[in-house]
Amino acid sequence: MNKLLKKALEKYHRIPLPAKAAGWFMVCAILQKSISIITTPIFTRILTTSQYGQYSMYQAWLAILSLITTFRLTYSVFNKGMLKYSKEKDIYTSTMQMTITGITILCLVIYLFCMDSINHVTELGSTITLFIFLELLFEPAMTLWMLRQRYDFKYKKVVIATVLLAILNPLVGVTAVLLSKDKGLVRILSCIVVTSCFGLFFYIVNLTKSKCWFKVKYAVFALKFNVPLMPHYLSTYILSQSDRIMIQKLRNLSEAGIYGVAYSLGMVMKIVTDGINISIVPWMYRKLEDKEYDEVAKVVHSLTMLVMLLCILFIIFAPDLIGLLAGAKYQRAVDVILPIAASIFYIFVFGILGNIQIFYDANKFTMYVSIIGAVMNIILNYLFIPRYGFVAAGYTTLVCYMFFTMAHFLFTVRLLRRKIGSGLFKMKRLLIMSLILSGTVILMSILYKYFVIRYLLIVIIMLILLTKRRYFIDIIGKMRRI
Repeated sequence: MNKLLKKALEKYHRIPLPAKAAGWFMVCAILQKSISIITTPIFTRILTTSQYGQYSMYQAWLAILSLITTFRLTYSVFNKGMLKYSKEKDIYTSTMQMTITGITILCLVIYLFCMDSINHVTELGSTITLFIFLELLFEPAMTLWMLRQRYDFKYKKVVIATVLLAILNPLVGVTAVLLSKDKGLVRILSCIVVTSCFGLFFYIVNLTKSKCWFKVKYAVFALKFNVPLMPHYLSTYILSQSDRIMIQKLRNLSEAGIYGVAYSLGMVMKIVTDGINISIVPWMYRKLEDKEYDEVAKVVHSLTMLVMLLCILFIIFAPDLIGLLAGAKYQRAVDVILPIAASIFYIFVFGILGNIQIFYDANKFTMYVSIIGAVMNIILNYLFIPRYGFVAAGYTTLVCYMFFTMAHFLFTVRLLRRKIGSGLFKMKRLLIMSLILSGTVILMSILYKYFVIRYLLIVIIMLILLTKRRYFIDIIGKMRRI
């Protein structure tokens, strides 16, 4: 046993730092969401569907407000800044933090002047909204700190911080909810307080590490870079968050709560795919810089196939997940997990394509497609939610993400042909994977009640993954050699 452990440790120490860091960052993302999912059965059983709907509305509005206050400076533009200003990474980080602080304070002032009107739209109330601004002020600091560590492949402190936050957030939440009468409100406030405390600590850390807190040049670069992307970012947030808001407005808070549970469980897969996407970005940018295009195409195609198989596996398991993690009163959520889980595949694909567009500074197309997709989603929701309920929102989301992906694919292929003389990616492969995934959604909507058939399909998918394990291991090996 000791020899096996020693051999395993030796093999682990031989793994190149970029690959090791990428693995740990993915583990952190999965662990954080896993602990949240583990505690879901507790909250779904001690909160009514309406109280859970209230919590779901907080999450939806927080996501939209965070887009406005951060101006998305914690995403792709941060990696661009790390490359462009590689000699002053700490100053760039603190500049992003102070820029976000300024925008957040400005938004808070606007809210205080328009409090009644905004509260009428969000239906959150002044107490929750003011606490949300506390989270908006400090949470981005932790995100910036983690991005800074990730860029330099420093994973140990990130792991510790992630584990602590992942444990404390639900622990404090469960304790507070059990001891309170207004359980929906307390669930929201407990999340905000824990996250804000962590954020405050890293807010101070980021400023302490930097010799200069703010450089106008860096702020101008980041804001100028993100201006063409903001309609895209806002549109994608509307696409992902408007469902719950429109269900609340067009149906009721209880259905919004059921949809929120389904969406949360469906997004488990997104944690995995986001981990893959975040890990591949530094590798892909370096390969594009080195003009190793065939390597990029091979890895992207392989990871897309892997994500498709994982999404199918998740779809087949959905009824068991709802029964285990939510309970009988949320059983109707099964029907909406199908399209939500399938949407993750398309989110992953257009995320990679979007990163390529950002690398070549081709941001305008993203804006146009995103606006069309968001408007399409709102119109479809308005037409179908009143008639078919919250399940319709899942399918309208899937249709819009399919549109997003196909449009981004065609544009990216055209962009690559112009830049490097080759489209790299094959439309035929994407269409085949889309057909397989769509077929699974249709099949499972009919066969969910047939236990034996479902588990036979699970065995088949597991055998495919087992058979192809060497193939995927080789692909991961390529990513190690940066």
